[in-house]
Amino acid sequence: MSSFLKRWFALAILALIPSSAQAEDELYLDIIKPILRARCYACHGTLKQAADLRLDTAVSLKRSTENGKLLLERVSAQDADLRMPPEGEPLTPAEINAIRQWIKNGAPAPHDEMPESSPDQHWAFNTPVRPQLLGNQTPIDELIAGKYSKLGIESVRVPAADATIIRRLYLDLTGIPPSYKELTEFLEGKVSYSDVVDKLLESPKFGQRWGRHWMDIWRYSDWYGRRNVNDVRNSDPQIWRWRDWIVDSLNQDKSYAVMIQQMLAADELYPHDDQAWPATGYLIRSYYSLNPNEWMRHNAEYTGKSFLGLTFNCAHCHDHKYDPIAHDDYFKLRAFFEPLGIRSDQVKGETRPPEFLDYTYGGSRTPVKIGMVRVFDQDTKRPTFFYSGGDERNIDKQRGSIAPGVPEFLQHLLPKITPVSVPSVAWYPGLRDVVRQHELNTALENLKSAEDKWQVAANQPLADTTPLQIKVNEAHATYRQLVQTLKLTGATAALQGDNSLYLDAGTGRRIFHHDLKDLKAVKDGTIIEFELQILKDSHVNFQLASDTRQNRTATYIAFENGVIRTYQPGGYLALEVGKYQLKNNESRFHVIFTLHPEQDTMDVNVTIKTATGKPVRELPKVTAALNGWDCTQKDFQPITLDCRSNTIAIYDSIHISTPGENELTLDFEGEQFQPGNDAANINGWRLTMGSANSTSYILDVIPTPEIRQAMATLNEAKRLLEQVELPRQIARTRLAASTAQLESIQAVLETDTLRYKNEQEVSADQVAAQIVSTIQKQHRAAVLSETLALQSAQLERNLACQLEAKDPERDKSIEAATALITAADKALANLNTNDLSKVEDYEHLSSFTPKTSSGRRAALARMITDPRNPLTARVAVNHIWTRHFQTPLVGTPADFGRNGEAPIFPEVLDFLAMQLMESDWSLKTVHRSIVMSEAYRQTSLASPDQPPHASQLIVTFPHKRMESEMVRDSILSIAGTLDLTPAANPLENTQALKTHKRSMYYESFPEAGGNSALGKVFDAPSPTECYRRTSTIVPQQALVLTNSKFIHEAVAQLHKQIQATHHPDSSEQFIKLAFLSILNRTPDTAEYKLAADFLQSDGEPTTLEQAFLRVLFNHNDFVTIR
Repeated sequence: MSSFLKRWFALAILALIPSSAQAEDELYLDIIKPILRARCYACHGTLKQAADLRLDTAVSLKRSTENGKLLLERVSAQDADLRMPPEGEPLTPAEINAIRQWIKNGAPAPHDEMPESSPDQHWAFNTPVRPQLLGNQTPIDELIAGKYSKLGIESVRVPAADATIIRRLYLDLTGIPPSYKELTEFLEGKVSYSDVVDKLLESPKFGQRWGRHWMDIWRYSDWYGRRNVNDVRNSDPQIWRWRDWIVDSLNQDKSYAVMIQQMLAADELYPHDDQAWPATGYLIRSYYSLNPNEWMRHNAEYTGKSFLGLTFNCAHCHDHKYDPIAHDDYFKLRAFFEPLGIRSDQVKGETRPPEFLDYTYGGSRTPVKIGMVRVFDQDTKRPTFFYSGGDERNIDKQRGSIAPGVPEFLQHLLPKITPVSVPSVAWYPGLRDVVRQHELNTALENLKSAEDKWQVAANQPLADTTPLQIKVNEAHATYRQLVQTLKLTGATAALQGDNSLYLDAGTGRRIFHHDLKDLKAVKDGTIIEFELQILKDSHVNFQLASDTRQNRTATYIAFENGVIRTYQPGGYLALEVGKYQLKNNESRFHVIFTLHPEQDTMDVNVTIKTATGKPVRELPKVTAALNGWDCTQKDFQPITLDCRSNTIAIYDSIHISTPGENELTLDFEGEQFQPGNDAANINGWRLTMGSANSTSYILDVIPTPEIRQAMATLNEAKRLLEQVELPRQIARTRLAASTAQLESIQAVLETDTLRYKNEQEVSADQVAAQIVSTIQKQHRAAVLSETLALQSAQLERNLACQLEAKDPERDKSIEAATALITAADKALANLNTNDLSKVEDYEHLSSFTPKTSSGRRAALARMITDPRNPLTARVAVNHIWTRHFQTPLVGTPADFGRNGEAPIFPEVLDFLAMQLMESDWSLKTVHRSIVMSEAYRQTSLASPDQPPHASQLIVTFPHKRMESEMVRDSILSIAGTLDLTPAANPLENTQALKTHKRSMYYESFPEAGGNSALGKVFDAPSPTECYRRTSTIVPQQALVLTNSKFIHEAVAQLHKQIQATHHPDSSEQFIKLAFLSILNRTPDTAEYKLAADFLQSDGEPTTLEQAFLRVLFNHNDFVTIR
């Protein structure tokens, strides 16, 4: 009976019978002491004695509470501030009544009662000691025999049958049963048991099998959060590299201590070894993008549980109730992880991944399927604040940041925390050879491809484009004639020259910016002037921006419903410049700003004109505010053309002249400004706001149907000419772009070497010159790359235009190509206006991280793996033992503290822990000791006189059931279809019954779809916490193994394999082969008779034989490890 049920039963009896019937000692031991232990010892026991009160013996309780009177008062108090215990639910009426009756009886207790033992005496907090051995048995068997002797158990080990033990060994070490050949070789004595052990421990299948076990313990999970909308909130899509690192580490028999060190601090302890970096996926698995506190909580909790078997999470809200872990200790442990950040690095054979995206409120993280994620110390000064009640909102900032540390009983193991200087290949991973070589090889391959394509294009005879050019010229002449005719009739047309910019805000808004990057200086007398016509009046303005990032204006002139305004000097109050009457044909304006930076003012002159440009009147000059505008000295201060709702306006002839400098002209003339096309991304113009129903375009004349038709004819003629010329142009540009890209990459490699890898002293001037040269080469490569993108998109659009009008793909293809053209145009515009003198550095092959790490996690990892640490090795071997024997040595694998269970065989636990550490933390050494023991190799058949708890005491080998992965992998292996090669990105669970990789390579996450179909039915791991698998038996398991498509296909393959390999010529032979293949044993007499009768029944032989195979897969001996 459990302690809880025993206590409950005692309370119930207490309420029913007179107190005189109670045995005094039993009342105290069965009822009162458990209440005190559960609710009072944490504050009034061996850990601490709040208010100098100790309640862990009746003697001390009576001495300090007036024979229990004060205790009863406090536990039954109605005032919550006085009532004890101060946290959690109050004691129940039954519990209070039991205490009251016990006190009334004089608070009796056993005379020899001892106080609660000190934590110093707890077995798990004392260093393991290698037990003395006689050597007449394997150490495990000798130590278990010693325990049996103390318990008075007489047990003679009966070896398991050869077929049973070899199946058990294969399944335990590799997760799949032996093949027919492997089984018969062992049964026939061709290989020894120890040879098989060595073979399996060296098999890659060992790492796959035990990798899945350790993934359970370390909470492996693929990304999740909001999979239904492709939003990564937990873990990361590249976490599978940690999975593969686990498998590889186990197969290499990497030191378990090194594994822990790499998982916690590979970036600090192994910064040169990029093969170790994926290990920090252990920490990234707990990442939660919406709340960094959740990430820190999980790091603290599960590092404590997984490696130390300590429940630090129980000290999150208060001091630990059972273990010497103070409330502060929880935050000290968290502080080791506080500086953490995550980055994404390039790996061999892949392109550079995007930067790891820290979550921003309202944002999302889409899955990235390339690269490698790893941790680094992002901010070594990030504080760890104490908070109360387990709620991070209750921060006590007055205490300041809590320094990293461990509980006092482990403090002597923690080395001094010293900052770690990170090598250049770690803080700048672009220096890694795999990255440099990949970038260089890619550039060389692209150049070779471009050369081949150019050679093909150059060998093609040049087409005669004369007829096409004549058509273009004729269409252009026709179009220009129509334009001139319309202008003569007074149609609205360009204000000056051939073209102007037409803006129609519709019901929205349309804004253009120009950064004036060619303007050299702003001086007293600098003039800015422009021409404006208003066709529909609501609000249009010309601004000099103060900071476009904050939508701030330095000064402006606005035309709004007949009123012209600017800013008064010295601020932002409105100043009226004058009025105009659109209905009286006052629709055109010439505006001049004369700037006086020293006075922070400007003179504003406005000439009002008619629509045809005839001056009507000149408004009086006004002095307006300049408000610090100077785009040559400050960034984000462009000129702005702002057309607002229900306004149509035309801009033209923007001129900026500074005394002693060349005039800057921003008109809309030239080949690049084509009527009907927008001005965005041409000659520095940027469209920064364009509402859905607003529009802008280059205007020569307001288009009529005839103009539109002439324009369409001209564009089609140009397209046909372009279609002929573009392929050759693209091939030429591709060659130039590839050449430039190779030169750019070579420059980066050379400059990186000079700056970061060169051990010789280099002058600053030499470095600076190299940087400038690299910037220039990268710029040229970028321009050519965007030019190639533009030409390719133009070709795509031309091809789309050739599709028939009724083709449903035509419009979508044209739209897609046009979007690419717009993007390339914009990129080219930005590149062509980029002032390289202001570019401080070239684009590196990766981002940088801090050059110094805190060293916190390195110290923590060394503390955990210190051979003097009493917990780490014990926790590890307990996990291994549990998965071999089903029964753990310590029944609470994540809690080795005082509230956990004591070990069944403490000396076995200590022997294996010592063996692990003394073998340089070799896990395979522990496995070998276990599977070579007689305890492991014994039969699982129970004897009639077995003692109670025989399975826990390993009197016989405990039966185990296969987990879901083993069920699936075993079926596929027996059928001969299991693919043992690793998989990269996790495979989808929907494919688990259609494809044949090992089960560990399919997705696992705690959301819908996180398990395969078999995983849902059998015992798949819980990615949130799985120190031990559950074991279930449900009807659906039998259905899957009997009548699923998966089992039918596997059985068909197995049947074909048996027939092709063994050619059985009788039912007897087929039955034997079937049993050996699936159950790894021969049938007994009863089984043989049943099988023979079935195969001789009516039906097609193949159908019957396959049905029989399905029956064997559904046999209990298939899913059971005996």
